[in-house]
Amino acid sequence: MDKAYILSHLKKIVYPKAAKDIVHLGWVKHLRYCDGIVSIDLEVPLESEEYRQQVKQQCLEVLRQIPEIREAHVHLLPHQPSSVKLKRQNLKGVKLSLAVASGKGGVGKSTIAVHLASYFAKEGWKTGLLDCDIYGPSIPKMLGLEGEEPKMTQEGKILPLSLQGLKVLSVGLLTGPDAPLIWRGPMVTQVIRKLLHQVEWGELDLLVLDLPPGTGDIQLTLCQSLPLSGAVIVSTPQDMSFAISRKALRMFERLDVPVLGILENMSHYPCSHCGYQAKVFGHASIEKVAQAMGIPYLGAIPLDKELARLGDQGKTLWEAKEEGEAKKALLQAASCLKEKLEEKQKREEEWKQSRNYVAQVRLPTPTEIEILWGNGESSRFSALDLRLACPCAHCVDEWTGEPYLSEKDVPLDIEVKEVHTLGNYALQFVWSDGHRTGIYTFDYLHKLEEQQNEAFEI
Repeated sequence: MDKAYILSHLKKIVYPKAAKDIVHLGWVKHLRYCDGIVSIDLEVPLESEEYRQQVKQQCLEVLRQIPEIREAHVHLLPHQPSSVKLKRQNLKGVKLSLAVASGKGGVGKSTIAVHLASYFAKEGWKTGLLDCDIYGPSIPKMLGLEGEEPKMTQEGKILPLSLQGLKVLSVGLLTGPDAPLIWRGPMVTQVIRKLLHQVEWGELDLLVLDLPPGTGDIQLTLCQSLPLSGAVIVSTPQDMSFAISRKALRMFERLDVPVLGILENMSHYPCSHCGYQAKVFGHASIEKVAQAMGIPYLGAIPLDKELARLGDQGKTLWEAKEEGEAKKALLQAASCLKEKLEEKQKREEEWKQSRNYVAQVRLPTPTEIEILWGNGESSRFSALDLRLACPCAHCVDEWTGEPYLSEKDVPLDIEVKEVHTLGNYALQFVWSDGHRTGIYTFDYLHKLEEQQNEAFEI
């Protein structure tokens, strides 16, 4: 008779909340056997002293039923759940963050981002503007900042430039206006994180992020690196343009970033003589589509030669003398967004009390993980099960969904070392076996818990 034989009997004792046996959960410590005498140390989560004693008694009963054992001893180890430091991916001092995005290039995202950021700065908000278009940064030109170079703090952080109360940073300010950036995805991801976390933004009410076209590395990195307060989708009135912009919209929805509105840019060209509105880019009714999707429609910005002229001079429409149609439409859209962001800020505490906010991560035992949600509920998993459920491409076939991992590939005593929040939607675990690429969305974790409970009920 060996230790494995004894442990196989102890597997009959199941912890109901995890639907796993005490051996699987790692509660059995330092099993010793010699000449018919067995002794084990038992570490039971501190549910209650009554439950701890109950498990101890169950262990004694199981051990005494093994014919080869003539004497059994079970020692309860003192236990206090420990907490894992939850590393939240947010920007210190930044209250709200707004992404200006579109799946398609050439729709005027940068123009909209510049005017929105300038509007909030003029309204007295402490505002920052980050140009995330790594390959085609245009904001330095639009704000007349070409040739300017950001300074560094003694701690090695980048100081953004300041323009009329607006803090501005762009890769174009760090590399020069004509320098081509020939970078692959991993390098771009690293630069985006640096622009976010190695910049001395100070205290900001709002950070506006001008995103590049697409739904790739940059967009995903931003959504994972900070909890975005919301996004604005910009599109021209072409069926093709909005079909691509819709992909950006769906991306934000999947990553739990609220879409605060859709803004139609270059909607028409108003004739200055007769007032006729020429639909240069088509007649797609973005307003109706937005209403059908339940997304606020922020208005239509017409083509305006004054806007183009001022942009080439490094100025915004807010500096135009005349109250043209484009300026009025931009003002209306910005004012509407201001209300939505103020409402979002008021609802911040409600979100922190929801089922999709992680308040704390605890370790009832070294091989168990308990996630405490904002609404007071908790989800409990064995570390082994959670590691085996890793959804990343190293662990699961992306095409078939078949897992690559089996229990023999993962140590039974695997532990979690660190936990990181990713934006508004997921957790990332760093495991004792060195694995750290798995992204566990909150929905996925809730689904795993439901499957675990169903399996126990069966």
